[in-house]
Amino acid sequence: MSGDHNRSRMLVWAEIDGGIAAAVTQLMNMPGVLTHTSCQGGNGGGRCPEYPPYVMVTWKDDEARARIIEHFDLTEEGDHWAYAHPRFSDNGMSASL
Repeated sequence: MSGDHNRSRMLVWAEIDGGIAAAVTQLMNMPGVLTHTSCQGGNGGGRCPEYPPYVMVTWKDDEARARIIEHFDLTEEGDHWAYAHPRFSDNGMSASL
């Protein structure tokens, strides 16, 4: 938006996969970062291939991107947007959450 449209962040209730909810919360609390969609990933059961958990994010500037990559691996897809993937330790839990 442009002109005199002021923006503010607000709490919105959304259904988030339980396995990725902490990552979504962490990203939403980073200044300059917005989350758009997420999934806790798939284990390859049934007809679906295995895929890692992700949160689709956009960021305002290089400082916001730096905050993301401090805690997440990024699969960058375009200018200022990517899929953020939680990092996992040997015990399967995210090391940064």
